[in-house]
Amino acid sequence: IHDEQWRRRTAASFTGLCFSDDGQRLAVAASDDIVVWDIETAVVQQTLMGHEHFVGGMQFSADATRLLSHAADGTVREWNLATGHEQLQIAEHSGLLFSITHSHDRERIFAAASGGLIRTWHVPSASEHAPLARGAAHVARLELSADGQTVLAQFHDGVDGYASATGQRLFSQRRPGQRLTDLAVGARTGLLGLAYHQAPIALAPWQQRDAVQHLAIAPRVENRVELPVQVHCLAIRPDQRYVVAGLQDDTIGIWDLHQYRRRNRLLRRPSPHQSRELRQPRARRVMFSPDGRLLASWTLRDGLVCLWDIERNELVRTITAHTTVTALAFITDGARVITGAADGTLSLWGIRDGRERVRLAAHGDAVIGLRVDIARRMVVSAGVDGIIRMWDLGAVPG
Repeated sequence: IHDEQWRRRTAASFTGLCFSDDGQRLAVAASDDIVVWDIETAVVQQTLMGHEHFVGGMQFSADATRLLSHAADGTVREWNLATGHEQLQIAEHSGLLFSITHSHDRERIFAAASGGLIRTWHVPSASEHAPLARGAAHVARLELSADGQTVLAQFHDGVDGYASATGQRLFSQRRPGQRLTDLAVGARTGLLGLAYHQAPIALAPWQQRDAVQHLAIAPRVENRVELPVQVHCLAIRPDQRYVVAGLQDDTIGIWDLHQYRRRNRLLRRPSPHQSRELRQPRARRVMFSPDGRLLASWTLRDGLVCLWDIERNELVRTITAHTTVTALAFITDGARVITGAADGTLSLWGIRDGRERVRLAAHGDAVIGLRVDIARRMVVSAGVDGIIRMWDLGAVPG
């Protein structure tokens, strides 16, 4: 398989990466520099230098002509990717930034800062507006809704939503005293799924403040005592028909969102080599295929991946990797899935027979990210070793 290795010119490992929406550009942060690559040619388009400390996050504009970045030096910078020049620098401030996002019209920048602030700037005037939120609660992540109208702020106990145009708070889905373990956002309309440490799953259409639905989870019984079942992860099917949750008792719960009722529970099949001790509650990952036909589930303790047809409530295929699976992506032809492993290898699997088509020695350490671009027949992988590789799917058998 032909591959292109993208390595920074320095010995520093990368601290972040992001793709443009059109899949044509990749930005890689290594320490305080940012390198922008053309994915198809693996050629460096720009090297952006200016931050004085490590870059914490980046985001391309919708048209991929600008890049927004924030760093531990307390600055937010906007870069013109045609020239490589800094277009805008937000004045320094004392607190760290944890997450940033652009409005779709690129006129506003939102940043989650220390002290529970969500700071906002008007780009044309480079002026700061009043913060969207202030308080002691730490803002873990900011995300813009698909229509660009709502800024979602994730806290340790829930989510708040703000109008991106005015900054007005639209809704608040918070549970004081509870810990949010995962958040899923519906792809089509404003639907939030919120999973908490020891509480029912909350489904919240954010345009209907009083329409929150709670999905009850049957308790587990130990020594004749009922105990709450923890939710480790959550996913909403692309058509928003079902929500699934990876549960503490090593099963997957399924709810039909048309009727808001529990549909079934899928049992995870333990791998033959797995000891009883390793089948205790653990982290889990769930992911739908792009067409919603299949659901993949896996843990971070072994190499077993289960592929489910939730319409028929059956296990379609099991994939047994040689070591722990750390990343997964569906190939959008619907016939293959690719996994990244803790030892730095990539494996391509046939869904029909569960056979490993090819195994690649991709990285010197664990694979932490996979991106599939079926239009260019490429897979991009990122590893803890600080290397990003591009793989040609056309050369892969099966």
